[in-house]
Amino acid sequence: MCGFDGQPTREYATAYIFQPAPSAKRAYNALQAAIRAGKAFPLAAPYQVALVHGTAADFIAVLVRLPTPNDESVALNRRIKTWFAETGAGAFNDYETLTAPLPGRLSRGLKFLANEYSVLEIIDKL
Repeated sequence: MCGFDGQPTREYATAYIFQPAPSAKRAYNALQAAIRAGKAFPLAAPYQVALVHGTAADFIAVLVRLPTPNDESVALNRRIKTWFAETGAGAFNDYETLTAPLPGRLSRGLKFLANEYSVLEIIDKL
């Protein structure tokens, strides 16, 4: 799958873990309020942001689809971390890469996370 400029599209999905669990809900609410108030997502790309309940922890999952031939995961995580701080979502305790398809392939999005997770709320801009 290619992006609007003919570049291959890469998909990045990351779980940002907030402890204790209610912190994830507060962070998600802050992100949602900031988006509604005009503080845009930090990239001009299709994305999803979800509040997710998991067996080990609740977390915020962020999925981004970027038209790029290169791995942008480090820069992407830095921008998302900054966006969290700017929106009042706060700092996460840990993060973990979620399984993503190979470059050039796309998932069905965060709505279809594995069975051990429940998507509680989602901002869907895919």
